[in-house]
Amino acid sequence: RAFAPRDARVHLGGGSTYRAAAALAGTYLSMGAKRVLFDYVFQRPEHLRYFLGAHTSSAPVHAFTLWAPLAVVQNRDAGRPPEQRVGARVEECHLEMESRLEAFGRVLRNQDVPADAIALQIHELVASGAGRIDGVDAGQPLQVDPG
Repeated sequence: RAFAPRDARVHLGGGSTYRAAAALAGTYLSMGAKRVLFDYVFQRPEHLRYFLGAHTSSAPVHAFTLWAPLAVVQNRDAGRPPEQRVGARVEECHLEMESRLEAFGRVLRNQDVPADAIALQIHELVASGAGRIDGVDAGQPLQVDPG
């Protein structure tokens, strides 16, 4: 998010960073990438809708949410350099997402799982078709294959 100007919403409308991410993913795919892994927090279902609405590639989209208990996420945040910490936003975001986790694709618990193991799990799940999102209609629930 640090790449977007503070007043981006005024000039570009809501969800510009999500839409920009979809454009970037599409660019990598058009250059020949076989897969693009986009690591970002989609706090609300409409954030994922912004991304999906701007995704113009024919490549399928698979959504996975890495999830850990609040205390674990707070500890991770506390371990970041001070200028990168989000502080109280951790709890706010966690609670908001927790109430509707099913809207964010397949949930993968990552409390004590090394990053390389999560990456391998996602690779295998994508290969099996799990977590695929089939289209997006404004106001409608996202159609996510929980696989």
